[in-house]
Amino acid sequence: MLLMGFSYMLVGMTVVFSFLILQVILMKVMSNFVLRYFPEKEELIKAPSPVCRDRDIIALITAAVRNYEAGSE
Repeated sequence: MLLMGFSYMLVGMTVVFSFLILQVILMKVMSNFVLRYFPEKEELIKAPSPVCRDRDIIALITAAVRNYEAGSE
């Protein structure tokens, strides 16, 4: 009776392990298929003007430093 239980356990674990290995292999095959025949299209994103942003950041930092120095005197 105990030997039959171990044999069922071994068969069950083998079936589950085989199914998981098969699932991983099929996922990799499908991923390669999709990436090969349906590649992602790259969107061009227009970046904001760095000059305007740099000026805003410099003005913000300057105002913060002046405010800090005015408060510490």
